[in-house]
Amino acid sequence: GGAAGAGKSALGAALVGFGALEGDAATVGGAALAALDGEAPRRAVRWAPQDPHVFPTTLAANLRIAAPEATDAELERALRAVGGGPWLDALPGGLHTQLGEQGERCSGGERQRVGLARAWLCGGALIVLDEPASHLPHAEALAALRAVLDADPRRGALLITHRAGEARLAGRSVRM
Repeated sequence: GGAAGAGKSALGAALVGFGALEGDAATVGGAALAALDGEAPRRAVRWAPQDPHVFPTTLAANLRIAAPEATDAELERALRAVGGGPWLDALPGGLHTQLGEQGERCSGGERQRVGLARAWLCGGALIVLDEPASHLPHAEALAALRAVLDADPRRGALLITHRAGEARLAGRSVRM
């Protein structure tokens, strides 16, 4: 946790390979992050941002970005795990509903559920969760984050949040 502007999201972006930190301050597996080739962090570290991009295609195709080989049943399980079941059930074509340009048919919370379901589905050694449930009511956010954190016990997680209740989900906490 920490105040806005403290560098939490910049750290997350650097771990995913979308930004750089000054010097050799950050390491991954003992190697300076700056020394890793551009694709190495993206292979090992996955990212669930606050405002996930929703592509102008079906809900299923948007979820398969995280797991291209996933079956419809796996996609549905992921979406339900992060609390997206009622939304899915209300969609006219279910997983095969077109979400429109820039996800215009999705509320902020629904967009975040897409991002959280992707996080639930994705592999990688580490997942960076950067305020991924900020548009959800507190209890729903906690349940969705817990589902993502429990989805793969072999995967580490970095949860970036302003909410104290969400920070308590972490085994360790760092305030920036």
